[in-house]
Amino acid sequence: MLMAIRRSHRADRVWRVFVLAAALFAALGRDLSAQVDEYATATPMPIGGTADVVFVVDRTPSMDQTDPGRFRVEGIRKALYALGGGDRVGIVAFDSTFEVVRGLTPVDDTTRIDLLRDANLAMAEIEPVATDLLQPLATALNLVASTRSATTSSYVVLISDAIIGENERDTVLTPLLQTLQGEFDTAGVNLLVMRLGDAATKVDLLTAALPASNKWQMASGDELNKAFGDLVMRLQGYDARTRTVRANGGIASEE
Repeated sequence: MLMAIRRSHRADRVWRVFVLAAALFAALGRDLSAQVDEYATATPMPIGGTADVVFVVDRTPSMDQTDPGRFRVEGIRKALYALGGGDRVGIVAFDSTFEVVRGLTPVDDTTRIDLLRDANLAMAEIEPVATDLLQPLATALNLVASTRSATTSSYVVLISDAIIGENERDTVLTPLLQTLQGEFDTAGVNLLVMRLGDAATKVDLLTAALPASNKWQMASGDELNKAFGDLVMRLQGYDARTRTVRANGGIASEE
């Protein structure tokens, strides 16, 4: 009888240890889930196919003053690792002139490296008298619009701190830039603008009529991480309820 009681007590202790261990593992599991969920996203809203994105990057020397950390390059890296599977990316660089550094290129493990190298643009040696926005943007529009399909979401992303030149007049520039913006709307191409610096007056003319969701105004490049986080969510088709997103270990961006 005494042996039976002892066996019963031993079994009860074993059961209690088992219950405590199960509770501990469950708690640990919840903690791990919380760590994973820190970078989780809401259910994505499909963008209906692939994405074409052309980055139009200002390479005037002033850009290395407004963005000395070159967060614009890190931001493009985040976007590249968020894209793939039929998505395409192109790069247009400009100062007083412009250059198609890379036409629309399918994004994969190999081309990401090439595209990132192209995005790390060498700055122009001399600040131009006037920075040209019209031609590089029109060229980028043509790149995406000429091959656009019903299942492709098309974006042109301008990153610039351009100001109105000494010999330029806003009364002349404004209708030209507004006409160009209208061409984006007609073509069904999304124009997104990351405006840098305290005096980007020429960019302001372009963005005046853009919806708030299509533009970011930043005093310096330090704020580009947030802007590119928003951009990545948009390219991936996440809705406004999405709180965080992380691309290839990049910095999470919160709404």
